[in-house]
Amino acid sequence: MKNIFTIDCEEWFHGAGVPISARATLRRSVERNTHLLLELLATHSTTATFFTLADVAEEFPNLIKAISNAGHEVASHGYQHQFVYRLTPQEFTHTVRYSKQLLQDITGKPVPGYRAPYFSVTRQSLWALDILAECGYTYDASIAPIRNHRYGIPNTPLMPYVVQTKKNTLLELPITPHSVLGGSALHGGFYLRTFPLGFTASSIQSLNNHGKRCILYIHPWELTNYTPDAPYSSRFLRWRMQHNITSTHRKLNTLLQTFSFCSVRDVLVELQQTASIIHL
Repeated sequence: MKNIFTIDCEEWFHGAGVPISARATLRRSVERNTHLLLELLATHSTTATFFTLADVAEEFPNLIKAISNAGHEVASHGYQHQFVYRLTPQEFTHTVRYSKQLLQDITGKPVPGYRAPYFSVTRQSLWALDILAECGYTYDASIAPIRNHRYGIPNTPLMPYVVQTKKNTLLELPITPHSVLGGSALHGGFYLRTFPLGFTASSIQSLNNHGKRCILYIHPWELTNYTPDAPYSSRFLRWRMQHNITSTHRKLNTLLQTFSFCSVRDVLVELQQTASIIHL
């Protein structure tokens, strides 16, 4: 069973509540840590999908070329890591069009996929799916099938499906959830750092035993043993970003050694052919 490995290619401050106007002078880590991820993936002969912010691509175009030249898929993560539901449809259209074109210009390859910052395609921003389709995207990975204070649409399918919107269809690839103490968590990110490795591995194995693939995600900044305090973050955000961060590399190394992972691109045709159609 081929699971899917995804990376949200962004700086530590993108998810830390730092205003756009305050980011210019802050320490960068995405280049070094993405190369660490590339080395780890190469060690295990694994491909991945890098959902990349346009402002990262603007600053580090050679990094994006290195990702693509290593055989990985480069997809869009928008422009400056803003919640979709805090943008107007016009602003969102600009960000996804610009990001797609920039990444295609850098890599010379199509960019069919998108993931919203903070998984922020929710009930109040479902209009974004039609815009993605109209801008030429063929799949989205933004809807988390859990309840969270910032994102999520509970009771949506846990496995890939095709969304029938008002005007279009779009393949949706939700991050795979698992049950934890009566609630839900996602495979990757903070949850990967927090839960014991055996818990995550057991969950992936159970999925694969039932013929289901896991979609896992991570951020490059989670591979460093030091995440600087974000000057505009809350204490909770600082704790969440730094919690158990020294375990990330070890856990990823074991998961890549134990399970088979690939990029979305590697299994996209199969996903499109097998996904059921639903209306949101």
